[in-house]
Amino acid sequence: MADLTPASRSASKSESVQYGGACLALSDGPVEVLTLTGEVDAAEAEELAAVVQPVVTRRGPGILDLSGVAFLSVAGFRALRAWSYQARETGANWVMLAGPAVQPYLQTVRPDELMPVASNEKQALDMLSVRSRNNRQMSIVDAGRTVC
Repeated sequence: MADLTPASRSASKSESVQYGGACLALSDGPVEVLTLTGEVDAAEAEELAAVVQPVVTRRGPGILDLSGVAFLSVAGFRALRAWSYQARETGANWVMLAGPAVQPYLQTVRPDELMPVASNEKQALDMLSVRSRNNRQMSIVDAGRTVC
């Protein structure tokens, strides 16, 4: 089980990029955390899709943290579905944290259309740990995050 105390957080390399009203931050560590905050309208959705898709398909384990998204356009949700599909097709081990802006969309799709959804960071780490044990032994440690 992951140790979520501040003292246990591993050093991680972080980078962040601003896309209009949205900010995307990636923290590399034992568990990669891709954090999206702000507003994702149609203009940002296309740019973000081009950046996020390669990350979620070639890396993992990881958490796609959308809990700080204040607005998600339909185009943004389409991008999220595409990321989920690509992650599933490539066998990438990712879990999504869905915030209030994402929740209404979750009611419109089948659970198998998106990557697994966790309600909080601890649950996401636990889900990654279980999924990793089913595929290979792996120690999950919480990674630090950078948010714009």
